Amino acid sequence: MAAGGGLAVEDALYHQARDVQGKEFEEWVGSVRKTLELNDRGSNCITLLRQLFVLNAVTKYSRNLSGSVFELLQSVVLEPEQGPGRLRLLAAAVLRELAPSTQQVFVRDFGPPVEERNVQYLLPVLLAQGNTQDRLSLLTASHIFRWLTQPGCDEELQLQSLSCLHALCSHPGSLHHLSEEQIRAVGSQMSGWLRHASRSCLPAPASSSISLFSTSAKKQMQPVKEIDGSTSPDIFTVLSLGGHYSSDQLLNILSFSLLRRWLLSTLTTSSTHPSSPSPSHTPSEFHSLSRVCHNILETFYIELE
Repeated sequence: MAAGGGLAVEDALYHQARDVQGKEFEEWVGSVRKTLELNDRGSNCITLLRQLFVLNAVTKYSRNLSGSVFELLQSVVLEPEQGPGRLRLLAAAVLRELAPSTQQVFVRDFGPPVEERNVQYLLPVLLAQGNTQDRLSLLTASHIFRWLTQPGCDEELQLQSLSCLHALCSHPGSLHHLSEEQIRAVGSQMSGWLRHASRSCLPAPASSSISLFSTSAKKQMQPVKEIDGSTSPDIFTVLSLGGHYSSDQLLNILSFSLLRRWLLSTLTTSSTHPSSPSPSHTPSEFHSLSRVCHNILETFYIELE
């Protein structure tokens, strides 16, 4: 009964949010603009951004923000000293909910004042906008190469970069900005993620009171399981089951999910490069990667039988 009552209250709130239109919505946006212009963006700013997100999310009709609010949200997402991470997440969520629209987040490059650690918040917004006038491929192809291959790059940024690469591979010719050497470097990195992910993980947060940042977290690490419940004896694959996946395991899963599109896109791209190696000169590492993926699929079909 209590659950049903809660759902009824939520439905009423959603209907109320859908009715916010015209002048009332503009006044709401004006309140958001005033809080974003403050140097000290506190809990009130976060509350208003949450409400603005709901106002955009509950209606199928597109809403437009004033240009000043749109620019303020973009600066919160990208520029330094704009507030805590959750504020950036909310600002990015609002921009993503507005997309696609006539108002586009457009970044000419990812240099200053854009901080590299904040790019992970921007990439989902660019993906939601779509490949408008090939901006997505022009903006991100070379940057994605750098983020995926440079040593010590933030793993969250690499995860978002793989998602963005998946979208790029959906558009024919979007990778033609990458050289053959860059394509091989990204393929090599994906090969490493597919073969060398850790075989242990933390238990699911709901099943354990141990914090992920607890000093005793290492003692709580558990081996990942196979589909049949047995301990994974060899390497972590997309079929491995665990409680709380680490970043390297998520990179493994995303790499496998991307593999088909990546191979189709890069084979097409490679054929346009006059210096492309012949099939007989394909690196042995690529053959090794192919064998790993074949074994994963073979295991999957065996489990289904």
